[in-house]
Amino acid sequence: MVALDVSAFSLKRATGYLLEQLATRDGVTAAHSMHVAVVASNLAREMGLRSEVVWLYEAGLLHDIGKLYMPEHLLVSRKVFTPEERRLMQSHVTYTQIVLRHHGYSYSLKEGCGLDILVPVGMLLGFSCLLVAFILEGGHLSSLVGVSPFLIVFGGTIGATLIGLGMEEVRSLPGLLKAVMANRKYDLEETIESLAELAVVARREGFPGLERQLEGISEPFLRTALQLVVDGTDPEYTRAILEQYIYTTAERHAKGIKIFEAAGGYAPTMGIIGTVMGLIHVLSNISTPDKLGPSIALAFIATLYGVSTANLIWLPIAAKLKAKSDKERLYQELVMEGVLAIQAGKSPMALRTALLAFLSPGKQHKVRERPVKEGQISEV
Repeated sequence: MVALDVSAFSLKRATGYLLEQLATRDGVTAAHSMHVAVVASNLAREMGLRSEVVWLYEAGLLHDIGKLYMPEHLLVSRKVFTPEERRLMQSHVTYTQIVLRHHGYSYSLKEGCGLDILVPVGMLLGFSCLLVAFILEGGHLSSLVGVSPFLIVFGGTIGATLIGLGMEEVRSLPGLLKAVMANRKYDLEETIESLAELAVVARREGFPGLERQLEGISEPFLRTALQLVVDGTDPEYTRAILEQYIYTTAERHAKGIKIFEAAGGYAPTMGIIGTVMGLIHVLSNISTPDKLGPSIALAFIATLYGVSTANLIWLPIAAKLKAKSDKERLYQELVMEGVLAIQAGKSPMALRTALLAFLSPGKQHKVRERPVKEGQISEV
């Protein structure tokens, strides 16, 4: 057993208890966790992140705590894992999240949003392919630049879109663009495991036990759903409230999606208008034949701007928002059914089995292969 010194910081009482349990079961992992904690906290000091030192120290101590639930033969094995053993060992990450949530640790950073790299990468790839193809055909990039077509297409598209909006929708535009770039993940597999763990708490400790779990849950919809259960709300009324929440969220998202779909419809039309205006200018100066070619080319730049921006900016943004809205709705429906099952007193195993319907067949198989925690089995 490794002697653990966690007196360097003022930590939660559960931290010391969990580390002692880990040291008893797997001294090597416990020692590794101590080293990670020291390195992380020292690095935070060097970077001037004084307010994060204790947080990172505690995170380092507990980052592998899920190995408490791994079979002992895997913890002591020094052989190369089989594919099945590797998948089993990788599941310790899920158990780490469940244990930390159970003991009230915050998940604010985990549940935050990173950058959805596919958005800029997709746009860059699309425009790059168009430009490279143009160059390969002997074109010059300078011939694709036109201030007037730019003003007609972008100014006209934005203006036409604004006409159909209210001030509330206009104020929501920065948030919509932020949502497009945000990479918020909804891990349905982890959510099922978390709900199964909450079902164990509910059966053992009742609603008071669930109320204590609320402190460690920062995701708004799950917290709201559990709060309704803890408050003793009638199951039918709980479902009605949550369904209304899901519906209004989807409707709010739909309004944002329609803004970019509208822009995607206006842009090609503005491009055609710009081309027609350019041709009018060309025909009005037909007495100078040597200028006809460049003038006609400039006129068609507007159509290019309109069609390309519609299909590489506006409509893809609308599609991305719709995909993210669908993912959020699926997550919310899963949470609603899981929380209602907890309220109805369903066993963790029954809840787990019912919620697998929200996963694809491949992910269902993956979840079934995971070891079920002893507490969930005993509460059948």
